[in-house]
Amino acid sequence: MFKRRDFIKATAVVGTAVISNPFKTISAFARSSNHFALNLFIEHNPEAVFIMKTAAEDKFAAEAIKEAGLTFGRSVFISTDDAETGFPLDGIFVMKSNLTSRGKWQSGYTVEGTMGVITDVNFVEGIIENMKKLGVTAGNIYIREVNGLENMTEGGYEAMGERIG
Repeated sequence: MFKRRDFIKATAVVGTAVISNPFKTISAFARSSNHFALNLFIEHNPEAVFIMKTAAEDKFAAEAIKEAGLTFGRSVFISTDDAETGFPLDGIFVMKSNLTSRGKWQSGYTVEGTMGVITDVNFVEGIIENMKKLGVTAGNIYIREVNGLENMTEGGYEAMGERIG
């Protein structure tokens, strides 16, 4: 089990590496390569829980929410040449956003009133745009859902798929 104290120590080590030589640290993650992987800290701490607060003013701030998705993607995914920990860029990438049923059968149902029930499409679009910047082609990214398929269109996922290819 990953203890809070170990998490803090690991965070301090990563932070110190970035502060002591930020250009080397950043360039190691920014270089182009032929594999896609999780941030090394996440890879080495699978039990850790990460919380990200966005700067979006409200649930209709599409650009701010997309930017939060881009930020999330940059902090979670990296390029690598390591075939053991990375996935080939030409592989298939499946995302499972939360598209559970919004409750259309309930009286007073509105799309806007249930926006917090599913993962915001703008956030997902930001994540996908970051994946594309790392070399994953849009044609290799799939969103999987088995419940609430009507939410793909209502939630904006169909339109987002057309926008990003």
